Amino acid sequence: MTWKYVVAYLSWLLAAFAIAVLLGLVISELAALFGIVDAGSENQQRVVEVTLIAAFLWLGLLPFLLRRRLLGSDEGTGQGADS
Repeated sequence: MTWKYVVAYLSWLLAAFAIAVLLGLVISELAALFGIVDAGSENQQRVVEVTLIAAFLWLGLLPFLLRRRLLGSDEGTGQGADS
């Protein structure tokens, strides 16, 4: 049963990478549109890279962060229902 969690998390990381790439491209294009960076410049590439890394790390850690929150709320709900 543990291997299912590993496969699910690896699938989540693959999806997180795809989402991070799209988010990086959208943010960099918005930055170019508003004149924050020049289109096609190294600064636009840097915006893509920084956004991609930040989004990927956040999305990669999200299941662990949500797990604690969901387990905490389930325990509280379970105790209230039993009482």
